[in-house]
Amino acid sequence: PKRGRGGGGRGRGGRGAADGYGRSSGRSLGRKRYTREGTKKSNNSVDDLETRQEELSPLPPLTVPNGPRPFYFTCRHTYEHTLIDEINRYARRNGGEVHAMSPYPGLVRVEDNDGILTTFYDPVYALQSMPQSVVVTAESIKSISKQVINALLGVGSDDDDDDDESK
Repeated sequence: PKRGRGGGGRGRGGRGAADGYGRSSGRSLGRKRYTREGTKKSNNSVDDLETRQEELSPLPPLTVPNGPRPFYFTCRHTYEHTLIDEINRYARRNGGEVHAMSPYPGLVRVEDNDGILTTFYDPVYALQSMPQSVVVTAESIKSISKQVINALLGVGSDDDDDDDESK
């Protein structure tokens, strides 16, 4: 009598050959690491993956240097439109208007040109709020910290300090 999952003891749930004992062709499909000619396929490099991702859906920048500082709110995946509706209702109720969109799943960007949203505005459907956000990039931790301080103080970027490590 057969026991277990009814797979006939062929491991991992494979169907096996028609007679129930082993493979019919002697060749497995495997993980498709090899081409039909028998040569090994090359691994995709990181550059190829990034290029392919940009071709599929180009990622918009989160902020622009010296541009407006939008509010960002995180939410549960698929709740982006509910959060956008909640933010728009709040803005209309307070006599203003905001531009809200979802650049990525679980993320809502709000441009508040009228100054309706307060720094501590906390929508119900938001998991986290990031008011007046700015994205900074740099090559080292020290440079990132300088960029963050400059962004918080509203000072222009100071790129020539990166070369001076004596400070």
